[in-house]
Amino acid sequence: MRSLVTGATGFIGSHVAEILRDRGHSVRLLVRDEKRLFPELREGFEIVRGDVTQTPDDLQKAVQGCDYVFHVAGLLKGRTQHDFIRVNATGTKNLCQAIVQGQADVMRMVLVSSLAAIGPCEDSRDIVVEDRTPHPVTFYGRSKLLGEKFAREFQNKFPLTIIRPPAVYGPRDTGILEFFKFMAKGYSLQFGEQEKVFSMIHGRDLARGIVESAMHDATVGEAFFLADAEPYPMGWTMALLRETLKPSKNKVLSPPIWLAKMFARTNDIIQFITRRPMLPNSDKMRELLPPYWVCSADKAKQVFGFESKIPIREGLAETADWYIKNGWIKVRGRHSQPAPPRRKHHPRSKIATPRRGQRGATNDDPCGNPPLYSGNQGGDAVMMRRRDSAFAGARKRHAKTALAETSATANPNHTAQGGVASPTTAESQGAGKARTADKWWPEPNTPHCVSA
Repeated sequence: MRSLVTGATGFIGSHVAEILRDRGHSVRLLVRDEKRLFPELREGFEIVRGDVTQTPDDLQKAVQGCDYVFHVAGLLKGRTQHDFIRVNATGTKNLCQAIVQGQADVMRMVLVSSLAAIGPCEDSRDIVVEDRTPHPVTFYGRSKLLGEKFAREFQNKFPLTIIRPPAVYGPRDTGILEFFKFMAKGYSLQFGEQEKVFSMIHGRDLARGIVESAMHDATVGEAFFLADAEPYPMGWTMALLRETLKPSKNKVLSPPIWLAKMFARTNDIIQFITRRPMLPNSDKMRELLPPYWVCSADKAKQVFGFESKIPIREGLAETADWYIKNGWIKVRGRHSQPAPPRRKHHPRSKIATPRRGQRGATNDDPCGNPPLYSGNQGGDAVMMRRRDSAFAGARKRHAKTALAETSATANPNHTAQGGVASPTTAESQGAGKARTADKWWPEPNTPHCVSA
């Protein structure tokens, strides 16, 4: 079996490709830039350069000889309705036309749409099902609904199945990454006072459901929601994620809705000037403000036996660990190692011990002390000069002290001015020699012991 997967450089598409390969399929990937593939997908796959915005003639080489087509590619971030329609709707139409014009003998095409194509719940007692009248509220949702309409125009040419996932999370996901980053810093957002409730599913569970839906005859011409059996309140999910990440602080930010909308308007102006999408913009706010995004996956369970297997607690922990391991997020206060204790200065010679991070030298200290100097000859020379300078300064200071003590002992009588009489040159030289003969300070090349 040969399968084509679009959007393999993305989150869901990469998991779909891996599952197909593990099940023995020969997998072909339609990608714009193979360098953007995850490391797990860079070997064992057939690569075709291109994207769904190309003409049907250009896409025929991608669909030629394929038994299954999994259309997972889609635009998640955009500035205008035209940006989303160009990829999510027109791109779907181009791929369907390529299948028909190329006379490819496709056994099944699976189109990955979204819950956003149907819209949010009306109230807390409402659950979205497959036959609900669509009322999308965002550019993304409208483009996905239009993509479904274009695909259904070709369902008499080849079998078609539509999958509508809710919010998806898991390793490799960039859509929910910003939420994890914010939580990793110790902050959580809550718009308004009403609790948000939504359906979720892990990326690998979703990819498995997409592949399984293509292997059942009963799914032809049908649309399915794939989600966990129970929805999740936003507050509970944030508490669970906070327990998983363990940030150093915990602050809940509850900006008023009017302030959030004003911030989104500001991003609208910025993205108009920079020609790059900024989130959250006004279109994204229409998705964030509805309190209930809950769908039912009972139809998928009844028709082809799909059930999610990854618990949310395990899934969030796996996702957080993957983000941290790959450097996508940094958690304040997590994985921090205590600094090693610094060595004390020598109580007598006043030698400046090396700072933390400098390497030690040979272990030939007769007193059993850790080495002071590294094998770096340039750095050792500097440290040796500093040590010798400290020894020289110590000799001078103690010589002056010895002269003063000898003068006070040899000339106890005061002068007429009330001061102590100065010793003679011979006396001072003799006292200095007598005092310096003790040599209680170490010589520059003499091993010394550092007290613990």
